[in-house]
Amino acid sequence: LCASAYAPRDFAKCGLFINRCYKWGYFPETDPPETPDELIDRKDPQRIVWVARFCGFKHPELAIEVARILRDGGVSFELDMIGRGELESDAREAIERAGLSDRVHLLGALPHGEVSGHMRRAGIFLMTSDSSEGWGAVMNEAMASACAIVTTDGPGSVPYLIENGKNGVSVPVGDAEALARELRRLLADAPLRRSLGRAAVESISQHWNAEVAAERLVALSREILREDTDGAPRIYSEGICSRARRM
Repeated sequence: LCASAYAPRDFAKCGLFINRCYKWGYFPETDPPETPDELIDRKDPQRIVWVARFCGFKHPELAIEVARILRDGGVSFELDMIGRGELESDAREAIERAGLSDRVHLLGALPHGEVSGHMRRAGIFLMTSDSSEGWGAVMNEAMASACAIVTTDGPGSVPYLIENGKNGVSVPVGDAEALARELRRLLADAPLRRSLGRAAVESISQHWNAEVAAERLVALSREILREDTDGAPRIYSEGICSRARRM
């Protein structure tokens, strides 16, 4: 069970689980009381939220660079960065050097309920991690909060959760200009932002959640036990417990 799109590749390097990998993931509790439209109606359309540990593979410096590009381009926005870590002081200094203190806010580590509140308030969720991010459960939570997702394609959840242009937007790892371009587009295009947010909620509520995962795991296990030879059933064509290919 691959709780990362990169797991089949990594297993194969060791000669493990060849043709026996299935899509899996992390399934945090994501059941906000509001409907998708109610969530979206309450959002601040110019607010972006970033949630992560301030460490190398999460690339907080990339979020700050994106903010600088947007500010220099005359774009109106606010960026809330939530988390702690060894690069937090570096991030604070970079924000001050760039003159972004009025746009980028370091909120520190917050209780889960407060993080969820910031996600429900923000119109856009930004993720900047590289492929050392095995999954990134905050992605599930942001999607369930009806955020329009703008992410790098590095996190292991992205190839499974994000259909580019349908329920979020992904760009190559490390490409600040591409991230800024997509953010600028979403900040200016309310219908698109709303469409992506609604589709993100549906992806979690209908497909990528613990209930679906449990049902599919039981069904897949029963199918495998019925196999006489190769143990490679194909009962799901997509989503959880479908065959996971090497990336």
